[in-house]
Amino acid sequence: AQSLPYSADVQKLPVALPAGYSAVVAPPPSRLGTPVRDLLTRMQFYPGPVIDTRTLVSGRCYIVIWSPNNQMGKYAIQLGNSWSWNLRYWLQLPRFWWQIRGWFGHSRAAAYGVAVGLLLAALLIVNGVRKRRTLKRHERQAE
Repeated sequence: AQSLPYSADVQKLPVALPAGYSAVVAPPPSRLGTPVRDLLTRMQFYPGPVIDTRTLVSGRCYIVIWSPNNQMGKYAIQLGNSWSWNLRYWLQLPRFWWQIRGWFGHSRAAAYGVAVGLLLAALLIVNGVRKRRTLKRHERQAE
């Protein structure tokens, strides 16, 4: 594995770096700011440090999250700097929503409501198509 071309305060890391690796160490926030509400999940997050960087070598990156004060919590990481326009990504949004809501221990009842609504809509459409076919069949027989 090649090292990322960065220097950092690696003494702050909770583990020793393997040979050939370097690190970017983000400073912990000095105080919590105003929480930000995620539009997709309706969860509130306290924004942490922002690392705006690009890797100059290809390969695998490892992300280690820890608290220097041994505080427990749940964390979210945003990778990238713009929305993906890939259709496959957008089709996976319901799965992402489900996973995030479950991870943070919040209700997934809305998903069940949407599923029931879609099922009812599908049943109404199928019923309407069947009625049309039946009416057309009766009209043909009447002629």
